Amino acid sequence: MEDRIVRNVELSSLSKDGNLLQRELGERTFLVLKRELRKLPKGGILLLDFRQVKYATSSCLVEILKIFDEAKNADYEGKYLLLRLDRKNEDFVDCLNLTVKERGMVLPAIDEKGEWTLIGELSLALRETLELVRRKGEVTSNQIGSRFNIPISAASNRLKELYQLKLISRREESIPISGGWQFVYTPLPIKE
Repeated sequence: MEDRIVRNVELSSLSKDGNLLQRELGERTFLVLKRELRKLPKGGILLLDFRQVKYATSSCLVEILKIFDEAKNADYEGKYLLLRLDRKNEDFVDCLNLTVKERGMVLPAIDEKGEWTLIGELSLALRETLELVRRKGEVTSNQIGSRFNIPISAASNRLKELYQLKLISRREESIPISGGWQFVYTPLPIKE
C-alpha cells in the first residue's frame, strides 16, 4: 500500500461555537471543502474531522455532504474523502447516520481509535468485496471472481461500484504475460 497525502479539515473550527446548525453554514463549509479538495494532489485524502462537533442539524449536514457528490466529478479523479468521527458523541453520529441514510449515501470513516467504518448501507455483496479488498490490501477482478465464485464481469462491476463510491482506489497495471492491462484495487490507507 502506498502512503497518501492526507489533509485534515477540522469542521468545528468553521463555526463560532463548534456546532453545525444552519444550512448557510453548511453551504459555506461545502465551499471550503471544495477549495481544499481542488488543492489536494491526486491520490490524496481530504479528512473531514467531525470529532469536536457536538451538535449538527440535518439541513447543515446535507449541504456539507454534497462534497461527496462533487468529488465524483472527473475533475477530482483520484482524490478521496474520509470522515473522522468520535463515536462517543452519539447525538452527532445519530444525526449523521440519519442524514446519510435519507440521502442513500455510503461514506468511509474512521473513528476515534482510527478504526475503519462505513456510514450508510452497502449490499452484502459489496460489503464482502470491500472487506476482502481491505484485508488483502490489493485485489484484481480475477481474484474477486475466484474468491466469490462469480464471473469476472460481475467481480469487475462490484469493484467498479466501490471505486465510484470512492470507498477504494485503483491503479492500472500491465499484465506481464499477455501484455494487456488490468486494474488493481486498494483500500484507502490512513497513517497518522
